[in-house]
Amino acid sequence: MIHRLLAACLLLSLLPGCSRPKPPAPPSAPTESVWLVVSGDTDGNLDHCDCPLLKEGGLPVRAEMIRRMREKNPNLLLLDDGGNARARNLVERMKTEITWRAMHVMDYDAVLVSNDDLSEGFATLLPASREQHIPFVVANMRLTYGKGQGAWQKQRIVRRGGLTFGITGVAGEAYSDLAVPYALEDPVVALRREVAAMRDLVDVVIALSDSVLPRTNERLARVPGVDVLVVRPGEWIDAEKAKRTATMVSFGEEGKALGRVGIDRRAGRTVVGEPQMLPVVSSATEDFQVRVMVDDIYRTYLNQPGM
Repeated sequence: MIHRLLAACLLLSLLPGCSRPKPPAPPSAPTESVWLVVSGDTDGNLDHCDCPLLKEGGLPVRAEMIRRMREKNPNLLLLDDGGNARARNLVERMKTEITWRAMHVMDYDAVLVSNDDLSEGFATLLPASREQHIPFVVANMRLTYGKGQGAWQKQRIVRRGGLTFGITGVAGEAYSDLAVPYALEDPVVALRREVAAMRDLVDVVIALSDSVLPRTNERLARVPGVDVLVVRPGEWIDAEKAKRTATMVSFGEEGKALGRVGIDRRAGRTVVGEPQMLPVVSSATEDFQVRVMVDDIYRTYLNQPGM
C-alpha cells in the first residue's frame, strides 16, 4: 500500500503543473551586527521528514546552515526554545541523546528546559548538562525533592559583537504535583524577577517561552525590560498592534525552520530587525559529524531513517 502511494505521488509530480516544488529562497542577511538564530520543537526528528516532494528538517542540515551563518557573521547568538527531551523508552532516550550531542556540536548559547522536556524527558537533563555541557536555562522551575540541581541556570549572560545579552526563559504555567520532583511558579512572576536582576548589567534581554497561548506570550512580552521574546510556532500579535516594545521571534515546527533576527545597539537603544524564517530543507548540504551521529542511531536502534 505504501509503495502504491509513493508511486502515485511520483506520477503526480511528473504531470504538467505538478513539478517538484523548489524550496523557498532564503531571505537576505540582516544588516545588524548580531544575528539571533532560534530553533526548537525537535521532538526526536533527527532527520528530514519522509516527504515525497520537499524533504524538510533534520539535525545534519541545521548544523550546516548554522556553520555557514557563523562564517558570514561570527557574532551569531544561538538559542533553542525546548521541546527536545523524551525518555519514555530506549529509542526515545537515544534520539534525545543524539539531539543533545548535535546541539553540543552546534555550540548553543542557551537551551530552554520546556514543560515538555520536564514531563517527558526529565531524566535526560542532568546527564546532558554534565556530559554534553548543554547550557540549560529555566527561571520558574525548582526541584521539590531528589538530586539534579545545577543542571540548569535561571539566566545566562553572554557577550557577542560588543553587546552584552541577558538570556532567561520560562516553562509552562504554575504547576505543582507531588508525583514529580519539580514545581513551576508563575512564569510572569519569575520572568519579572530575573529581568530585574540583570537589566542593569546587560544591553539586551532575551526571554524564551514554551507557551503556545498568545495571551500568555503577550503578558511575558510586556514584562518591563524584555527586548526579544522567543516563542513557539503559532499565532501572535505583532508589536505595533499590541502596543509593546518587545519583538517576538519564532521558528518552524519539528525543526523544519530556523528563526533569525538582527540585533544592534544604536544611540543608546536596542534595535531589532525584521524576524525571518529560514527553511531547513534537504537540498542543502549536511554537516558530516552530525550526519554520522544520526546514521549511527538508525543502524543501531531504528534500522531505517525517518522512524
